Amino acid sequence: MAALIRYGIIAMLLLGLGSVVYVWMAASSTPNAKTGIKSFAAGKMKSLQFDEKIRTQMPASPIVDAAGKELSLYDFDTEIIVLNLWYINCPPCVYEMPTLGDLQDRYPEERLKVVTVSFDRPSEHLKAQEKLKQLAGGRLPFYGAPNGRLLQDTKMYGFPTTIIYRKSGCEVGRISGDAEWASPDAIKLFDALLANPNLRNDCKSADTAS
Repeated sequence: MAALIRYGIIAMLLLGLGSVVYVWMAASSTPNAKTGIKSFAAGKMKSLQFDEKIRTQMPASPIVDAAGKELSLYDFDTEIIVLNLWYINCPPCVYEMPTLGDLQDRYPEERLKVVTVSFDRPSEHLKAQEKLKQLAGGRLPFYGAPNGRLLQDTKMYGFPTTIIYRKSGCEVGRISGDAEWASPDAIKLFDALLANPNLRNDCKSADTAS
């Protein structure tokens, strides 16, 4: 009887140890960290959104250049478009604009193009041009919105909003509010997008690419 009790205790201890090991292994194998494109929503880019409900195809809504010529985002021959929607009396828009100029400095325009679109009234476009020149040091050309169609087509709900698109028209992600667009976290994101053409280029799911 004593032997049975002793063996029973040993068996229970081994069973308990096995349970602990199983729980530890299961916990360690659970992916706590974000993976794929979502792994870039960290640090200075923690506000990046990948919500499929608001993810849009790059719109063909008209914009105008400084001379008043009408064009669309599809007229830019570049791999990545960083679309920034702003206006001059928006403090967070003003705050982040220099970082968008810094971002453009990091890449040739055939690889990445920053497109800042002012939603000031057409009568204030000249004022907005001067403001943009002051904020970005002349590094970003002026574009304005002739109407509100672009706001509707991008499903944005506040200024500033910055949306990253691939050449294919697929939305990569967006940030509503200001961000540090030339930070190491941002550069890491854009380097990864340029190095991997398939990353977030499906226009369907945020988790397709890894």
